[in-house]
Amino acid sequence: MRVVAPLRELFEDEVDALVCGAFEDVRPLAGLAGLVDWDTAGFLSQMLKRNFWTGTRGESLLFPGRPRLKFHWLILVGLGNKAAFSDSSVPDVLGEYDRALVGLGAQTAFVELPGRNCNAISYESARKSLDKYSLSSRALWTLVDTERSAENKDSSKDG
Repeated sequence: MRVVAPLRELFEDEVDALVCGAFEDVRPLAGLAGLVDWDTAGFLSQMLKRNFWTGTRGESLLFPGRPRLKFHWLILVGLGNKAAFSDSSVPDVLGEYDRALVGLGAQTAFVELPGRNCNAISYESARKSLDKYSLSSRALWTLVDTERSAENKDSSKDG
């Protein structure tokens, strides 16, 4: 498992899936969801406007990334209300990420650390929760922390 801060790496490697979350009360979309929305000419924003997807906890959206993007599938998971998101929310979200990757049979995935796209929790808290979580999927997870990218802290480090 790697942690990647420079987002340019997302567009250099092909992976089976990109997994990220979005809050129901944060617009425009932030983090990886915001980048995907930009790269797909507002596709996710259109889903929101039509109430096809809202970002409510437990809600997920799966759609193909190809041919426009370098990954086969986007898995977007609802994180609920930003103010209600805490360290204790992370294991449930990781479970949703994990089950989705298992269901797709993904071998490789870029995974945004849950809650980090808007600094809802600290990097250390998100990473600690992930370290405790037992993954079912066999996919190689490359973790993406968009907030660290924005802060230009580490370029990458092994985990």
